[in-house]
Amino acid sequence: MEKINLEFSNVSGHEKNKGTEHLIDALASLSTDEIKNLVSLVDTMISNGDIWFIHDAVTEDNLGVKVSMILDSKDTATEFEETIKPLFDKCNLTKFTTETLSFEEFATFAAENEESNFNPLQEFGLIDENLE
Repeated sequence: MEKINLEFSNVSGHEKNKGTEHLIDALASLSTDEIKNLVSLVDTMISNGDIWFIHDAVTEDNLGVKVSMILDSKDTATEFEETIKPLFDKCNLTKFTTETLSFEEFATFAAENEESNFNPLQEFGLIDENLE
C-alpha cells in the first residue's frame, strides 16, 4: 500500500478550522472543467478500489491543509502522480510525498484519522451528471 500526502501551505492567508475549507480555496484556482476532471479521476480510482482512504487536516496553525490518501499499490501511486497530481499542482501544491505502508500501518492510520467527507462537486454547485 502507498500513502500519498498532498500539502498546501497558507492557502488563503486566513485561518480555517476545517481542511475542507482550505481545499475549497485551493481548488477555486481551477476551471470548472478541471474540477470535474479531477473529481472524475479520483472517483474512478475509488470505484476501482485503487484509493482506499482519504483524510484531510488543517496544518500550519490553521493556515494550510494536508490531504493523505491510501492507495492499493505503487503502480496506483505512479498513476496518481502522472494523471491527478498535475491538477493539484495548479492549486499551488507545496509538497507531495509518498510512503509505503503495511496493511497494519494503514489500519492504524485509518483508525486514528477521520475519513474526509469533502465533496468538491457539491462545494462548487456542480452535480455528478455534469461529469459526462
